[in-house]
Amino acid sequence: MGALIRSVDFSEVEIIDPFWSGMIGLVHAKTIPACIERCEETGRIGNFRIAAKAVPGEHSGRSYNDSDLYKVLEGIGYTLSRFSDGELEKRADEIIGYIVGAQEESGYLNTKHSISGEGRFVDMDEHEMYNGGHLIEAGIAYYLGTGKDALLRAGMRFAEHIMEIFGPEGRNWVPGHQEIELALVKLGELLGKEKYIAFAKWLLGQRGRGYGSTGPEASAGGWNREYYQDLVPVEDLDRIYGHAVRAMYMFAAMADVSRHGFSGYLPALESVWRNITDRHMYVTGGIGSSKVNEGFTVEYDLPNESAYCETCASVGMVFFNHRMFLLTGESKYLDVLERELYNGAISGLGLDGSSFFYDNPLESRGKVERKPWFRTSCCPTQMARFIPSIGGYIYAARGRDLFVTTFIASELECGFRIRMEGDFPESGRIRLSGDPRGELDRVFVRIPDWANRHSVRKTEGAESVGMKDGFLIFRIHDRFSLDLEFDMKIDFVRANERVVCDRGMVAIQYGPVVYCLEEIDAPDYECFEFREGDAFTIDRSSVTFPGRSLVRVVDKEDGRTRATLIPYHLWNNRGACGMKVFIPSRLSDSLYCR
Repeated sequence: MGALIRSVDFSEVEIIDPFWSGMIGLVHAKTIPACIERCEETGRIGNFRIAAKAVPGEHSGRSYNDSDLYKVLEGIGYTLSRFSDGELEKRADEIIGYIVGAQEESGYLNTKHSISGEGRFVDMDEHEMYNGGHLIEAGIAYYLGTGKDALLRAGMRFAEHIMEIFGPEGRNWVPGHQEIELALVKLGELLGKEKYIAFAKWLLGQRGRGYGSTGPEASAGGWNREYYQDLVPVEDLDRIYGHAVRAMYMFAAMADVSRHGFSGYLPALESVWRNITDRHMYVTGGIGSSKVNEGFTVEYDLPNESAYCETCASVGMVFFNHRMFLLTGESKYLDVLERELYNGAISGLGLDGSSFFYDNPLESRGKVERKPWFRTSCCPTQMARFIPSIGGYIYAARGRDLFVTTFIASELECGFRIRMEGDFPESGRIRLSGDPRGELDRVFVRIPDWANRHSVRKTEGAESVGMKDGFLIFRIHDRFSLDLEFDMKIDFVRANERVVCDRGMVAIQYGPVVYCLEEIDAPDYECFEFREGDAFTIDRSSVTFPGRSLVRVVDKEDGRTRATLIPYHLWNNRGACGMKVFIPSRLSDSLYCR
């Protein structure tokens, strides 16, 4: 497979992109403060004070609530690498002090069990390792963002603790909610210690061998082997099933382990990826159609109004697909990642920065609204950490080669200097320039799957030397600049005929952005359909959604605007009203391009 492709770390990238800079600024100003406030109000921070014996009291909430605070701290780590915010850093350090104080001498850390005195690791679905995984990820991000290592050392102590108890010479264990596995790989890569990666592989290897359903630590609530991805050993997987978020975290870890010399998982990963993207994924990138199991049912069961599509599952798809690219070098995984970035993942956050979706349906009768918090609030805190981390999904490197994986305007400084400019996703025009400083030989630029055509308009200091795995390849000679354009047009997307609810309907996509129709933007919403006499135009003059391209549906005969479609991720920001992604259509088949 050759040299490893590695992600360029978020801390080496400065984002200058209007779209993402605005979102990151919103998370810094609104989302993170709102999440901290909610964590205080709901006792999540208080649990650590109690466990640290700073105040008396009893544990409140659920066993996995610790993870919400860890995710907020992870987001703060990413944010502080971009913004200087002494007050936020002071607040984070205070919270970290309680976390460190709550950690037991052994390295164990879980407020519910420490406060109550309940037995440790007696129920596989108590989220102890899940919490620990988020602790490790938070410690890494906070260290990279601030240089402070107190939280990182707490994560390391937890990792050492579980490695003393479990493993080939210790107890068997199947984590009920996967997460610790990918966190351990991150830790191993940061510290250069293979033992953490080896333990992650051991944990993955515990699944499908009966330990979860027959062992003494099986979940007190019952162990549904399908729900927990525990039917077969992970290397034998050939289809997707069970809980969507758990599955994505597991696949991400499997891809990570595969990058470190273990090839046994690759056939399974490729099989489940094809199964998901061909038969279980919505046009928005959403996955997990059922609320019953927060996951997957039978193939092509993709209802619109009852679609679950948890926000965390879309973010999990980003993790999985990013790692599959790093493993294989194939751009098809980045096409899915991009679909998630601009649709399924960011729809979870409202424009006010403090209202959220847990589930993301593709149709609503006006009864769905964003909420400020949930009893289980993994999705709000997921937004707090995911959006500020976006700098880690723009570039990747392999030896003296650089991959441009997403078109987010940014500057990269890591031995060589790169600047990417553009207003994507409003247009497909991209400019790359930089100084190789003797450290850069080639630049690989992804050709996105939505681009019907592409052109290289100008090159200086570089020459085109071909294509491979969905990338344009340029050899760099000296200071260089590249002007590229990917053709963006309005696409009419029709679902697979086996998706019964979408027959006779069509969705609109412009570049990677999927659009929807809200009732407020169509006078005849209830009976609205696309007609042969319609013209579809891009409108960039919106006052309500500045900087966002809208799609106007215009009657060719009288020039009247029949409806205006907005990007799906913006819906429900003007109050509750009807919404639909797939719209009845009488358009000619010749218009459909997908």
